[in-house]
Amino acid sequence: MSEAGTPLRSSPLRADVARFLHIIGRSLPEDVAPTLANIRAHADAIRTELNRGGPVMDRQQDVMSVSGMPARLYVPEETAGTRLVVYLHGGGWTILGLDTHDRLMRELASASGLPVLALDYPLAPEHPFPRAIEAICTALAGIDLPGLSPSLPLVLAGDSAGANLALGSYLHLGAPLGIGGLLLNYPVLDADFTRPSYRRYGTAPYMLSIEKMAGFWSNYCPDPATRSDPRAAPLRADPAAIRVPVLMIVAGSDALRSENEAFRKRLSDAGQAVDWHVYDDMPHAFLEAISLLPEARHAVGVAANWLKGLKDG
Repeated sequence: MSEAGTPLRSSPLRADVARFLHIIGRSLPEDVAPTLANIRAHADAIRTELNRGGPVMDRQQDVMSVSGMPARLYVPEETAGTRLVVYLHGGGWTILGLDTHDRLMRELASASGLPVLALDYPLAPEHPFPRAIEAICTALAGIDLPGLSPSLPLVLAGDSAGANLALGSYLHLGAPLGIGGLLLNYPVLDADFTRPSYRRYGTAPYMLSIEKMAGFWSNYCPDPATRSDPRAAPLRADPAAIRVPVLMIVAGSDALRSENEAFRKRLSDAGQAVDWHVYDDMPHAFLEAISLLPEARHAVGVAANWLKGLKDG
């Protein structure tokens, strides 16, 4: 791990990191048409082996939010039940879902002792900005889950585009009471592809290329004018609008690293404390590889301890 502002490094890929990048970097078979439906199905399928094993929940249940959004509730065997973690998966606002992040959700629930609710928010390009945010906020306003108090304080969490949506939803709601923290795993924060980490890590063998990220932004914000909206690009938000504890888990070998560092600096300069952990040799999306990478297991432990340390209210 390292602090923000350290130089971007070029290190040989470790065997376990290379294996992870190989798994999630496999191309669509040549005999399969590159339709959006096929791309989504392929992205789900190649992650299947990453989700095997892991903790068994006391209760794991597919539920429907009061707004009609599909969701999955994870309740660990030993739970403190002092707050509910609402988690939004990554995938460039375009791909992935509840199944692709199942192992990570179980690991987070087990390590923290807290129930986790994963939301299956509507994807782009069918639902461009701000529809996912609006749907998430509607779901947050009416959480009613079997066996859990509806008054539990919430922590909004997510990875990559999901972390972007967690921040965007928080800003859309106007820093509401009842949300007590933001857990941000390598969040997407802006649509500027000229930053140093994009130049260093935005090409092969790293998974999040400039071309891929530009495509995701085109899906989510087809009107370029919307990409300056702070709910879409939280790096442009007034840092004073963020009034809760923040934990950032950052991948050091990630095209998003520079904007993550810039966001931390903006918050820190405004007097907002940020818990910050950088995993130097880790690529984007490394938490999906908790079955392969010790750094992913360590990061989940860091997040769990942070969650357990939050004050109620």
